Amino acid sequence: MQLKASTEAARSKIISEQERRRKREARAMRAREKERALLAKTTRNPEAVFRARDAMGETANTGQMIKNRIVAQNLALIHKIADEEKRERAAKGIADYEKYQADRYYASIHPNARQAAVSKYMQSRTRNGGELLDVQGKDGPLRASRVTRMTRKDFGLGRAHPETLERERRKMPKVRYKEEDLSIPQIEKQPGFGRTMEVPPDRSDGDEDEVKRPETRDTTRPTTAVARLDFGGAGVAPSNGGRPEFKAPVVGEYMEAKLKQAREERERALRKGGEKKILGKVYKGRKFLCQPEVVEFNDFLVGETETRKLVITNVSFTFNSYRVEGIELKNRDVLELKYKPPGRMSAGLTASIEIIFSPAVNKDINTFLALATETGPLQIPIRCRTRKVDVVLPSPVLSLGSLPCGETMRRTVEIVNSGALPIDFHVTHNHGETEGELSYEQAKDAIQFRGGGRGTVGGYSKTRIGVTFKPVVAGQFDMVAMVEFGKEIKVDDRNFPIEWGSSKSYPLRIMGESCLVPVYIENPVMDFQRCIVDKLYRASLIFRNRSNVAQKISLRAPKPLSHFLEFTPKDGYVQAGVPLVVSVVFNPSREMDEKLKNADYFDVDTRTLDAKLRATCPGQTLPVYFRVKSALTNADLRFELGGTQ
Repeated sequence: MQLKASTEAARSKIISEQERRRKREARAMRAREKERALLAKTTRNPEAVFRARDAMGETANTGQMIKNRIVAQNLALIHKIADEEKRERAAKGIADYEKYQADRYYASIHPNARQAAVSKYMQSRTRNGGELLDVQGKDGPLRASRVTRMTRKDFGLGRAHPETLERERRKMPKVRYKEEDLSIPQIEKQPGFGRTMEVPPDRSDGDEDEVKRPETRDTTRPTTAVARLDFGGAGVAPSNGGRPEFKAPVVGEYMEAKLKQAREERERALRKGGEKKILGKVYKGRKFLCQPEVVEFNDFLVGETETRKLVITNVSFTFNSYRVEGIELKNRDVLELKYKPPGRMSAGLTASIEIIFSPAVNKDINTFLALATETGPLQIPIRCRTRKVDVVLPSPVLSLGSLPCGETMRRTVEIVNSGALPIDFHVTHNHGETEGELSYEQAKDAIQFRGGGRGTVGGYSKTRIGVTFKPVVAGQFDMVAMVEFGKEIKVDDRNFPIEWGSSKSYPLRIMGESCLVPVYIENPVMDFQRCIVDKLYRASLIFRNRSNVAQKISLRAPKPLSHFLEFTPKDGYVQAGVPLVVSVVFNPSREMDEKLKNADYFDVDTRTLDAKLRATCPGQTLPVYFRVKSALTNADLRFELGGTQ
């Protein structure tokens, strides 16, 4: 019912609004009709007046709308600025609060602040509100119950809580000590003391009764008390200027037993060895680090003593120790050890051993230094090497690849000498031994060694042998050359016996291939056969290219022959896979005999031409050769009559 009533009310309101708008528009129309009649009498155009009025009204409405929009935008901007200022004030408040908290924290950890807190605490715990107590004052010994506010019975007695003492006492073993084993310091009164101070009785019950007052002291003499710690002996005055004298305490039976047990356990661990557990876990890996890992005496000379230092570091996670077992018995006369027993070594601790080598014979020695550790035996290799020749070819195979005929390739072969003595070498060919298409002589001519294949490689150095490959004939080859070393060594005018640490010769395998030149002529012989003088003859040269790139060629005839032989074109490019045809024009004349009479390719008597010409190619070393052949004759026909009519 309420919804229906609301709907009826809204409908009635809409109808009334429409009726009022209709009446308002009707009044406006009647007013406009009256005005139109008046305007018609004044000869003015009513429609123009009405349109101008409507336009002015629309302009006024638009201007008002713009003003309203500007006002709304300004209000929105003002509200936005206000919101931003509010957020900034809130953020600044948080920052200020954080800064305040940080300042308080830093002030609390400052030494002055800590000292002030301690002072405040002391003042709150003392009866007179003071921070310090005068322990040597005139009032005699201090009583904790008089100066502090503590009410615990064990405070100020210099001991722990009775329950704590009882708990620790139960842990102690029941061992009887002799009276002389007890180390009890005794204080003896010396002359010069002005008064005597009695030790107050134990006031654990909090009794605050007054103790006996000390005697009146003599203030005219210094009151310097000399204390002496006497371990088990009668008290005697110190004889070292008043300084306390200390004697070594006597070890009891219990401690003796513990020390003996520890020594036995260490000896047992050194004999057997084994893994150690740290916090219940066994850590794998090395337990001692030796630097260097291998002790080397290289290039020693008989009669000269050398020393090496071995540093041993405990790299385990706990205590460890080692015992030097020594060197093999057969080498102890030349190898000597010098060290101090390190005892138990904590993690990271180092110890050193000096190894002194005094060689007696010129012979290599391979031995080791044996150590017995708690985690197992350890052997450190010791190597003694004489001066020797130790040469090697790192690359015994030299592959030269493929090279066009006429071109040159240079490669090197390295020889490394790891010994101390220099040695001569020379490279020789294996006579008659080669594989491939080329013969031994052809391969030998194509391979040349720099310096004749001879040289010297010094001690602890390396050298290179230069190899030059310059083929003339196309084909493959596989040959073996021998690098041989000398038999005598002389250094600093001293002859050394050769101690070889390697082979005395090495085979050097050399492989390669020589291929044909890229540009060649398909018909290298151009035979014009018999030609008549003053006649023109033509032929063609066909050039081909074996490579994958274009190659340039140039054709030029010798100067005397250039008057009779012509090439078209004289310069050109031979593309890969595409032939280049060059036209050759041969025009012999009667002057040819006179101009070519000194040329070695023309025979004047027989009038035959056999010229070897070449086409140059910048992309290859060897030129391309071809031959031009011809036999000349005249075109005259002559009849000779005999004697018969």
